[in-house]
Amino acid sequence: LLTFIPSFAMSPFSLESINSVNVKVFDKDKILDEPSLKALTQEVENKLLIIGIKSSTKAFSNLIIKIQAIKVDPLTVCHINLSLVENARISRSIPVDGIAIGYMKDDLFESDDIKTDIAESIKFLVDEFMEQYKEENPTLLK
Repeated sequence: LLTFIPSFAMSPFSLESINSVNVKVFDKDKILDEPSLKALTQEVENKLLIIGIKSSTKAFSNLIIKIQAIKVDPLTVCHINLSLVENARISRSIPVDGIAIGYMKDDLFESDDIKTDIAESIKFLVDEFMEQYKEENPTLLK
């Protein structure tokens, strides 16, 4: 009798050996004011620093948080996307330099307290990112 035990990773993405990223928060719909966006960005940068990821690099390695919302009375439907976009060398018959999504996770929710719920969603997404990073980089952690 042959038994197959499947193995599941946290995601199809890899966070191995990341040491720095540029954190970018985009709020095209202007849901949050500028001080709130700066505070959220700083909070994300501080959390990443805890696991050893610096928040500034000249390389094209961007941790992007995209905030979108649409009003559906009486609630607002929000979509938060966290993605890591990086330079990549794509293996082809002639190698191509391109851009790759190294990580992506979304959160979609209804809200009647949009600022609080957006902050909680971003915290949730960053915590998920950090958990996967910790699992994939046990020797890099302080």
